Amino acid sequence: MKKTEQKKRPTSATFYSDEFKKKVITEYLESDLTKREILDKYEIRANSAIQEWMRKFGITDPYGKKDYLGLPNSNRLKKKKTDLSEVELENYALNKRIRELEKLLGEEKIRSEMYSRVIEIAEKDLKLNIRKKSDTK
Repeated sequence: MKKTEQKKRPTSATFYSDEFKKKVITEYLESDLTKREILDKYEIRANSAIQEWMRKFGITDPYGKKDYLGLPNSNRLKKKKTDLSEVELENYALNKRIRELEKLLGEEKIRSEMYSRVIEIAEKDLKLNIRKKSDTK
């Protein structure tokens, strides 16, 4: 059996300009591409390059962690912006994070309501006092 050939990246150390780094970060934030896909597209060897560059420019990665359900993010914007300043990039990332957190908050409110209704049904059907009464210590 033959091993499948994988695309190899250059072996020498490569240094990138700040403009190039900002371009890569902007593409990551504004496209549906993953970090891995962008690294492959530009043949960037360092696996954590995008994350390190974002840290360097003080930009929070809105896609760095998955939500509590472990689902991938599907709310990336399609609009393209060119040549953003560091402050604009950070503001853009922070606004995206705010939208994500608002979505998660809405989901948690629904989840909380569902738990409350389950408890009400269990108390009614099983005739048990599940919730702690406010007058108990």
